[in-house]
Amino acid sequence: MWVGTLKTRVLKWVNGCARTGGSGSELEPGEFEVSSSRILLKMLFTARQWAILVEQPLRIREPTWMSARADIIHLESTALWKGGGLAFGIMTVLLLGAFAPPFVGDQAGSFFMQAFSHVCHQLSDRSMHIHGESLAICHRCTGAYTGVWIGALLLPLANGWWPFSQKWTAWILAAATAPALIDWSGNVIGLWVNSPVSRVITGAVFGLVAGYILASAFAESFARRSRPKAT
Repeated sequence: MWVGTLKTRVLKWVNGCARTGGSGSELEPGEFEVSSSRILLKMLFTARQWAILVEQPLRIREPTWMSARADIIHLESTALWKGGGLAFGIMTVLLLGAFAPPFVGDQAGSFFMQAFSHVCHQLSDRSMHIHGESLAICHRCTGAYTGVWIGALLLPLANGWWPFSQKWTAWILAAATAPALIDWSGNVIGLWVNSPVSRVITGAVFGLVAGYILASAFAESFARRSRPKAT
């Protein structure tokens, strides 16, 4: 039903363009061919706007005065690097905190352990050790944090590449948790015994995807702020 409604609205819009040339004023019968190029340009520009909005959410939509393509590319690149840089910076701080306990002494180490205890079980036999001291996060969290750190940096390096529709983002993120869930559940029900390597790798798989998506969200926010306002 909604397809038919959309089709009807599109036809009315095209017919309106044919009558007015996209300018809002009625045309004389002999003026239609002269204005056809304006109608085509308006249709192409509108289609391109929808394609950018639906399929490429990180790309900057051009204002009505049609900025030079070089300016648009510059804004895209800037937003991607800002978004990736912000996510990368946040994860750098978190990783430094997670790795700090073996290097900062007992009192400061206890502070970091307590801070990260709210997000990780911190079981000693499931955590990395340096100089005999446990990190503030477990193997899987270490992989996940590192994955997010790398994934954030990949966004600008990959120029915002994302071959999926935005509506699939949540499903892709959920699918990225599958390796960790399988590794954990197989160990719980006795099918296998997971290892520090398997825990780090499965955590990193989730982290890479999550980091890329997080950086994309930041980049999209920066892109919205950078869009020139139509005049």
